[in-house]
Amino acid sequence: MEIEEEAVIVNSSRLKSVVWNDFDRVKKGDTFVAICRHCKRKLSGSSTSGTSHLRNHLIRCRRR
Repeated sequence: MEIEEEAVIVNSSRLKSVVWNDFDRVKKGDTFVAICRHCKRKLSGSSTSGTSHLRNHLIRCRRR
């Protein structure tokens, strides 16, 4: 079993949406991933993806 190390990225620009209170934004390779703090599901965290899919996940997240 191989463990991947990921680091939470601290941005110079602040993430303003309230959904980021429930997600960690991590840089994996050359892309950003949003990881749910409740169920650890990985979703797109790039700046061009928006946050609607993150909000929809929180509505359906059973561990929240």
